[in-house]
Amino acid sequence: EIAEGARFIGHTPAIDLEDKKIKKMFKPESAPVFRDFLEQFDALSEPSDETIERLIEETVRKHEVGFGKLGQPLRMLLSGKAGGLPIPQLVCILGFEESLKRLQKGVNLFES
Repeated sequence: EIAEGARFIGHTPAIDLEDKKIKKMFKPESAPVFRDFLEQFDALSEPSDETIERLIEETVRKHEVGFGKLGQPLRMLLSGKAGGLPIPQLVCILGFEESLKRLQKGVNLFES
């Protein structure tokens, strides 16, 4: 079970937009929220659990959306799962550069 849960560490998860539950996470109207987060995430000088959590909270508040509109796509892109570890912990496990790479690849999924 532990090995299965950690599979995301060694490879970038494939995102199947044919799955209706997954496609729902990447609705085009959520793209501005995701892009805003990604732009600020990329600019973090010292990413930490606290700064990442604060960035998520500020982005959600700014766009007046629920956490799921941002949190679920972030988790899916980082780990291949909608639930699980907190996003800051996923970033810590993967490292900032790998996390950024995975999130940047996800931008186009909002237009699919």
